[in-house]
This record gives sequence, structure tokens and C-alpha cells, in this order.
Amino acid sequence: MTDDQVHDDGFDETDEFVRGVRDGYIARSDAVFDFAAGLADVHRRAGLTEGDLCARIDALASLLDAVERLQGPATGDVRRAREGLFALRHAVTARPRPRAEVEQLLGTVADHLDRADRVLRDRRGMSLDGMIRQSLGDVLDRPVDTASELRTLRGRITAGFGLPQDGASARPWTRGGAAPEAGGRHRS
Repeated sequence: MTDDQVHDDGFDETDEFVRGVRDGYIARSDAVFDFAAGLADVHRRAGLTEGDLCARIDALASLLDAVERLQGPATGDVRRAREGLFALRHAVTARPRPRAEVEQLLGTVADHLDRADRVLRDRRGMSLDGMIRQSLGDVLDRPVDTASELRTLRGRITAGFGLPQDGASARPWTRGGAAPEAGGRHRS
């Protein structure tokens, strides 16, 4: 390029043409884009489906049902945690998905599970997981770790809904603030 061919950075006809073509492309794409299908594709690629989330929520709620039926000292918190899980299940399947509600419900469920675990440890000398194991016995096909289940559920929801990975609304459930033991597991 010679000195007399210096490009003017101002707006010209070529810029106008490029913007017109781009705006037309975007308008046509928006007109035919199926948002629900696009979102389903994102979830599919992430390995996340509503069915998977609902199944995890239902499994955790079923484990908590075993403790709630015992009518022990933590029944109220366990019941509220289960109610929170059912509300979370509804929020996960809602259109549009209420992001703030999902975040709040995850925190509420974690708080109730934490309180239930502390109450059971104080009054029964047994963790929430221990109460579930005692109640269900041989029915369980794997070890119970409700804290891990909640973290996994939070992680999948975080990945699927773009929720914050850290901060107050995304705090992990650590049972009374106790740090996880080696291997990431909490004491039961």
C-alpha cells in the first residue's frame, strides 16, 4: 500500500454493506432458531438432561424419606430439605428456568441438611448418612454420602444453568462447616 492509499478508519460504504449483510444474517438466524432445541443440544453436549437431574433429585429425596419416617429429632429439617428438593425439581423443569430460584433452593436444601446432620449428631450421636444407612440397611446398593450427592447435583445444575461456581450462593455443603476428610468425604 502506498502513502496515498491510506485507509480512512471512518465509516464508509463498505462498512455499511458489511453491517447490512451481518444484520440480515442475524435476523434470519434469529427467525429460524429454536431456542428450546438449542438449549437441549447444549445440555446433551454437556451430558446433562432434565431426566438425569430429576432422577438425582428424586434419589436424594428418597434417601431423606427414610430418615423423615423415623420421626426423630431432625424430622422438621429433613422434611423441609425434601420439600426444597421437590421445589428444585419443579424449577429445573420450568420454562423459563428461574435461575435465582434454583440458586436459592440449592442453598436452602444445603442449610436444612446441615442442620439435620448437626441435630442428629448432637442428639443421636449419628450422622444423617448413618441414620439413612440404619433405616435402609441392605436395601442400599451403594454407600450413602448425602453431602457428595448434593455437591454432584449442584455441579450438574451449575454446569447446565451457568450458575456461579463459587461465592455465597454456590457454597458447598460441609456439614457444620467441617472440612472434608482426605478423599473429599465427610465424616459419617
